[in-house]
Amino acid sequence: MSNATHRWKRVLESIPLVFVWMGAMSVLCMAILLCYDVAMRYFFNAPTSWAIEIARYLMLATVFLPLAYVQQRRQHIKVELFMSHLPVRVRNIVSSIVVPVLTLIVNGVILWEVGKLAWKHITRGTVSATILRLPLFPFSLILVVAFFAAVVVVLVQTRKGTGATIESSWHTPASGKPEKANSHGESTP
Repeated sequence: MSNATHRWKRVLESIPLVFVWMGAMSVLCMAILLCYDVAMRYFFNAPTSWAIEIARYLMLATVFLPLAYVQQRRQHIKVELFMSHLPVRVRNIVSSIVVPVLTLIVNGVILWEVGKLAWKHITRGTVSATILRLPLFPFSLILVVAFFAAVVVVLVQTRKGTGATIESSWHTPASGKPEKANSHGESTP
């Protein structure tokens, strides 16, 4: 692999982390806005009409932008009650084929729908129904970017064949008895 290709690969792989930081900055901005609103309301008896509305829209970035990072790290929520009763081979098939396909379908459908919503907001010039009358297309574009990135990550993982199998999440300690690793990488009996 050439240096330029390796550089582009590193840049593309770091984009989900940038989205996480953007989500974190949104949390910080929400905290500042809401503290400001509370201070103005209770100490100066002059509530703002805009802080809560902007905080609501920032919550979109907080919740949805980190999706691609979570998918990239395969740290999304997993329900293992069903999987623990399946044979190891079936678990591997489900985790490496069925789950990525379902994830791709769900994220793809959501991407399509928020794309239509964003297009509607752009073409119609839709604004919020509050006193601020904020244009809604930037906020719907946050959703488009978030779900597009999540779809790309799933496609890249599927293309690479890096699907983490259930079997690989089990550790065999010195005692020889397999232990399941929890979400923090610690072994549990």
